Amino acid sequence: MQALNPSLTIGTQLTEVLTAHTDITAKKARNRCIAMLERVYMPDAANVMNRYVHMISGGQQQRVVIAMALLNNPSLLIMDEPTTALDVTVEAAVLDLVEDLKKDFNTGIIFITHNLGVVAKVSERLCVMYAGEMVEQGPIEKLFANPAHPYTRGLLCCVPRLGDSLSNNRLWSIRGRVPDPADRNLNACIFAPRCDWRIEGRHLEDKNLTAHCTSRHPELVSISEDHVSRCFLGKETLKVPYDDYARGKRDAVVQAEGDDDFSSMDALLKIRNMKLWYPEQNPSLKAILGMEKKSHVKAVDDISLKVLKGTTMGIVGESGCGKSTLVKGIIGLEELTDGEVELMGIDLNLPAQKRDLSLIRELQMVFQNPDSTLNPSYTIGTQIGRPIQKFKTVPRQKVRKEVERLLRAVKLDAYYYDRYPRQLSGGEKQRIGIARALASRPSLVICDEPVSALDVSVAAAVLNLLNEIKEDMGSTMIFIAHDLSVVRFISDFVAVMYLGEIVEFGPVASIYPPRITLFRSAAVFGSHSRSFGQAPVHYPVRGCA
Repeated sequence: MQALNPSLTIGTQLTEVLTAHTDITAKKARNRCIAMLERVYMPDAANVMNRYVHMISGGQQQRVVIAMALLNNPSLLIMDEPTTALDVTVEAAVLDLVEDLKKDFNTGIIFITHNLGVVAKVSERLCVMYAGEMVEQGPIEKLFANPAHPYTRGLLCCVPRLGDSLSNNRLWSIRGRVPDPADRNLNACIFAPRCDWRIEGRHLEDKNLTAHCTSRHPELVSISEDHVSRCFLGKETLKVPYDDYARGKRDAVVQAEGDDDFSSMDALLKIRNMKLWYPEQNPSLKAILGMEKKSHVKAVDDISLKVLKGTTMGIVGESGCGKSTLVKGIIGLEELTDGEVELMGIDLNLPAQKRDLSLIRELQMVFQNPDSTLNPSYTIGTQIGRPIQKFKTVPRQKVRKEVERLLRAVKLDAYYYDRYPRQLSGGEKQRIGIARALASRPSLVICDEPVSALDVSVAAAVLNLLNEIKEDMGSTMIFIAHDLSVVRFISDFVAVMYLGEIVEFGPVASIYPPRITLFRSAAVFGSHSRSFGQAPVHYPVRGCA
């Protein structure tokens, strides 16, 4: 979070907001900050005040930023993607908090987000923007029930929904990318280069309706009362349901009769009684003198799990539940307190730096933020080629050809070889991260929140890509996310984590939609991926992880 100073404690940064703008005393400011942190459901708020930014999770950092903005009871609150990094239960609680703020303080809110589902909870009106201009505007109910502009309809189709068929393995993905400001044609429809209605003429009886898309700039036209769209097609798009597109088909994992634990299928990864505990710092004199029993943070506590060959295991849970720590234990970035991890029967208990190179080759990872894993000083070809050379996947003279093959596999052209990270969009960077993970031809790929920081159209393209890779290469994946609708779309099996434990596990068909555990129930019904056209209902989990 760039809004937080890594050299100051959370408490110092929060109290400064109050002491700089009011005459409140430092003690009262601190108490009020603690109360506000508790209101945004921060666990152990009083102790969080004494911590630094790096000592709390990404979701907790977002809660701190929201609390900071709310401290002075503003008349107008501008919220720029405030829930993007939050899990669904915390997101539901934050959206409820925003609703309370409107009522209690009569605060006006501008809520900016790339997910149309989220705004349904907090907004009365919706403005859809593309490339710097408004393309559709109207009351939230009308826009969700009858989206008219092709871009709005595309955004709605990009989001996997809990009511969709489990056999679907494709999401609608808007072609191309948002044009650079210098390349925008003011004498044409700004969306024309990406519009399927213009390019393919899909569902159009009169093809002449798109004749002016590339020669004239469209004006806002009325769709209904107080509902306008910037498109030459006007109401013509309403004749076709917005979700009318090919969904693909995936094969479900077949469970043999009587095989409740899937023991008849090959397990690529086995985890037995994994524990990963961190010693808790206790500043008391007794603890310093060794007179008090040591306490631990049980980030992962006695987890047993197996990942079947050729399947995708989805791991879902609130921020702070131990998902990322579990992965760190698997890949060797954290030393296990207890338990065993095996990949293809080979022991993985050693830390990463002590593992054999051939073992590291079989286990690769796609990280949440590609910017933090790509070196801005090297070309894309160099960065993908490095693991190929390191693991000797192909002979040295064929490295470039292999890099170009991987680029094509992730739907990028060969000329990206000579580009630098700064020349790529967020979605393209994430595709590079996927290509680099596949460079060693691993047996298992771990994806840690690979789409949570991407806008919905780019996320849909990345999810489609991961499904295609799985089908074409027979890859085995672990997919970590806090969005249950995304996990449902891509996974064959789902493990639900809470407070370092697996509280539920099973095939994706058995996890959705029956309510079996309270957390999963709240997460499912707190998800923003809801049925469009009606007001959402949230069931947030009480308290904090």
